[in-house]
Amino acid sequence: MILKKLLVALSLLTSTTVLAGTIDSAALSGTANQFVEVTFQEPLAVKHALNIAAAKFTAGKMSDETVLATGEVNVTAGTLKAGQSLAAAPKHVPANAQSGPKWTTGQAIDTSVLSNTFNFTMTAGEPTENISVKDAGGKKWLVEQNDTLHYRIILSRDAVIKPGKYTISIDAAVYSE
Repeated sequence: MILKKLLVALSLLTSTTVLAGTIDSAALSGTANQFVEVTFQEPLAVKHALNIAAAKFTAGKMSDETVLATGEVNVTAGTLKAGQSLAAAPKHVPANAQSGPKWTTGQAIDTSVLSNTFNFTMTAGEPTENISVKDAGGKKWLVEQNDTLHYRIILSRDAVIKPGKYTISIDAAVYSE
């Protein structure tokens, strides 16, 4: 298996699965928790779209499976060759990261206070898609067999969100098997 990076960087917010995360009550005022989108560094036939979910933040617990953002990565038609797929994964992965058959864990980082972080889960976005997780280069990649990879960013059950301006970085790559 060969993983060829397309040089892609992006920004988001997401999480794990069950149970609820918590949000620091101080995070509800001002510009706290502004999730900043960063465009891909390498436009080479790769596009990314991100929709910030209209989740209402309240102090304390958030509901299970709170979707913070949805997105998709796609390549221009004809870019992928036979046997190649589109792959995406969080750039920053927590030390205690876990993955499942269709999800992988990432870490959101406060751009002004780097010690402020929280975990999120990145999952395949459409239930009808045949997306799986492949292990390559020491990272868990969500792999899609065609030219568009949909994903969701979900709040992790153990997330405690402090006030801050968080960034989620996503790598995209061409996966060859």
